[in-house]
Amino acid sequence: MEDDIKTPILITFGMFVLIGALGITIRFCSVADTKYVEPVAESARRDVYENTKSYRDGTKRDLEELYLSYVQAKTPEDKAAILSVMQHRAESAPPDVIPPAVQALLNK
Repeated sequence: MEDDIKTPILITFGMFVLIGALGITIRFCSVADTKYVEPVAESARRDVYENTKSYRDGTKRDLEELYLSYVQAKTPEDKAAILSVMQHRAESAPPDVIPPAVQALLNK
């Protein structure tokens, strides 16, 4: 009679242990994915994004507009502020996208 009661209890306990182990395994795989796989995937997405025509055209247009604002600026403080923004944006832009006039200004 005692064996009849212990068997369902042991099966139930075993199922809880199995479910707990499965949960820990899934969590570990998720952490491993976040640590190792996600940075590689993000890098690939970033590379694809930076090589799209819209990104390259937008970056070039943005730098050209900043250059025009720099040329039209009246005070040295305005020019310094615009030049600072232009340098920051040019640092993250692909070198072949930077217009020659902007490149010349940044190399001064």
